[in-house]
Amino acid sequence: MDRIPVYVMTGFLGSGKSHRLNDILAQRRYRKCLVILSEKGRTDVSTEDKIVLDASSLSDEELVEKAGRIIRDHWIGEIWWEWNGMRAFSDWEHLIYETHLSRLMEPKRVYFSADENFVNFFLGKTGTAILTQLESADEILFFANDEKGKGVKEAGKKLSAWNPSASFRIVTPKSAGNLYVRSGRFTDHFKGLWQRRLDIFILLWSFLFLTAALLTREENLLRISLLAVGITLQTLPFVLIGVLLSTGMQLYSSRPP
Repeated sequence: MDRIPVYVMTGFLGSGKSHRLNDILAQRRYRKCLVILSEKGRTDVSTEDKIVLDASSLSDEELVEKAGRIIRDHWIGEIWWEWNGMRAFSDWEHLIYETHLSRLMEPKRVYFSADENFVNFFLGKTGTAILTQLESADEILFFANDEKGKGVKEAGKKLSAWNPSASFRIVTPKSAGNLYVRSGRFTDHFKGLWQRRLDIFILLWSFLFLTAALLTREENLLRISLLAVGITLQTLPFVLIGVLLSTGMQLYSSRPP
């Protein structure tokens, strides 16, 4: 049995974890997801068409048992986990790596949700648990009303000082509905760009080939086929370069201002 990819959303109480999770789940409507909630936030997580495990009042042993049962009884495509903002990230790692969930789940990416209120009033002042979450994040999702607003640049510097290796993405009310999911080095966004360009390329190539075949005699089909293959081999590198450039621009724009 293949392990199921797990994405975890961390962050302090009231820092927007549920909002960010809702933004992402809205883009995952056609994926069979298990959503694990390790705390009750002020905002309800939209769980339409999702399997939900409310673990806010469960012991770790009960959580492991129930999560394992759900995975065994249902086909699950991916798991989204909202972690408790008051618990150290090592507790989550214990559940993933040192229980039988290690045979069922494969950690993919850790998100840390933050806003200016958290940075200005709570960062470094609320104990070490939240800092372990920040330091373990692969990506920081920073919510701001205005991407170029006052304080965004300074907040980005403060957060990046605790975790320089994490990518930094500014989320605004306008962009919240377009959150895509990064999975390790490459992203769903990258795959989507590649797939769209590849589909267009194949359709165009097929159209040109069929048109040439209809307009030429049968004995010239081999010559047309060889010509089409030659054009394909010459064009493909430029398609790949376009995908890499557009992906690089997207990744660059997600760095701190």
